Amino acid sequence: MRSLLSRLLAHQGTVTPGVVDQTTDAANSPFFRWMVDWLDEDLEGSRILDAGCWNAPLGVYLQSKRAQVDYVGTDLNHEALRSGKRFDQHMQLASADLAQSLPFASRTFDGVALIQTYEHLPRGTESKVIRMLAELVKPGGWFLLSTELNSILNPLDPAWLFGHRHYWPDEIIPVLEEAGLTIEAMHVNGGVWQYLDVNTMYVAKHILRRGYRTPAKLRRLTENEYDGVPRWRASRVWFKSRRPLR
Repeated sequence: MRSLLSRLLAHQGTVTPGVVDQTTDAANSPFFRWMVDWLDEDLEGSRILDAGCWNAPLGVYLQSKRAQVDYVGTDLNHEALRSGKRFDQHMQLASADLAQSLPFASRTFDGVALIQTYEHLPRGTESKVIRMLAELVKPGGWFLLSTELNSILNPLDPAWLFGHRHYWPDEIIPVLEEAGLTIEAMHVNGGVWQYLDVNTMYVAKHILRRGYRTPAKLRRLTENEYDGVPRWRASRVWFKSRRPLR
């Protein structure tokens, strides 16, 4: 046990994606199924930017549903992008540092998603990044943000002990509004079972070096946490915003 714990605590730096990464099962992901349903937008024929896409599981999910979407993903991790390309060599993926700049013209996308990336931005750059991403949204287009929520479940996130940031909703709202976005909806979800699932995947992937697939019973429990979770025991917060028509 001590050896296993030592290997977990010693793991530092950038995680390298591989064939056992969650992208391989993104087509069946309840996370993206719920997300697209909650977003409640007509995505057909739209152009979407997935900022901080990692190895593009959202793109894989949309592709699996045969959605006619012009998907573009950006990430700072080159190996993650290569992993996405290995899944689909035609996927539009580009290396970009959100804290610096993006190679797109303003008002280019019908929608922009920043999914579980906000908490990884360099401290002090959050407002700048949101303003930059909001500028890429066409008037009337949507902006989706999700990040870690402050709650009693924080200690279940191993990275929280080492500085992984969690937020109160009131910390995010002014950042979105100052970027000129109108908040249309907020939702909290996640919980104990989703943390258990993710932490088990981390141990399997990064310590045991094995593939991991959520057991059927645990999968049912995690799916129940996407809706109807009280805020005090939720682990994730979502905002849907829109760029005004002007």
